Amino acid sequence: MRNHRPRVSVVLPAFNEEGYIRRSVDSILSQTFPDFELILLDDGSTDDTWKIMQSYQDSRIRMIQLGRVGFTKALNYGLRISRGDYIARMDADDESLPKRLERQVEFLDSQPTVSIVGTTYYRHDGLRNERYVRCFPQHDQDIRRALGLYIPICHGSVMFRKVVIEKVGGYNESLSDLEDLELWLRAAPHFRFANLGPPPLHVYWFDPKHSYFQSMHGSYRRVRQSIRLNGRAIRQLNLPKHYYALLGAKVLYYALLPNRLKRMARRLVAGATESPWPGTGLAAELPAHENAHE
Repeated sequence: MRNHRPRVSVVLPAFNEEGYIRRSVDSILSQTFPDFELILLDDGSTDDTWKIMQSYQDSRIRMIQLGRVGFTKALNYGLRISRGDYIARMDADDESLPKRLERQVEFLDSQPTVSIVGTTYYRHDGLRNERYVRCFPQHDQDIRRALGLYIPICHGSVMFRKVVIEKVGGYNESLSDLEDLELWLRAAPHFRFANLGPPPLHVYWFDPKHSYFQSMHGSYRRVRQSIRLNGRAIRQLNLPKHYYALLGAKVLYYALLPNRLKRMARRLVAGATESPWPGTGLAAELPAHENAHE
């Protein structure tokens, strides 16, 4: 297996994810598309994350204990050692449904002019106590317009051609968050984007107790970086000037809106649609939900 060059490299960094890592790894090992390598990167965890990684005996897994280098440096290390023509991102606290890799590979194989593809996904939002299906804009021009207001690709669900990294470089290691948005802006002059429509192929589990971004310092830093990067997108992509007003309104007023109005704003202004998550939201039910869409 080590001499075989896989078509897909799945890059999964983790720091202190002992409560989530097994769910994430199992979801990749259960993919219907078999030709992949799973690169597990332990970013200096002080809990049992590394021990859980070592419990797997699967020839498709490559695991590296890095020491504490930080998220973007861990990502870039995974990119450097990846062997696949396609790179798939995976977060240590998320879950991919069984056909995710299969459908993304099929799409990139059949659409040679597209290099970066995300998916529709289930979002479990512990902060707002909501569960829903989120569908981002699916076409390149719509995604480019959305880059001026938010991040229209779910980072944990993205797959891209390795040539993207070879052309524009890896993630910006000076950023502590929004590293994906910054990478997409560097890629935009050279490559086209897409998102797969329903059914959902990924589960984004957002736990506010587990999220760095819910600290006051983290949220303030994220807002500042968001203003800077979204503003850069407006200039770089020659988006309409009124996007600056929309960006300002998002920063000043969006957090004050009730959830119902936020969903309306995301649909009308940003082009993202959200629909109810069927059933009780248990992870074990999700493959059945996926099949129900077909």
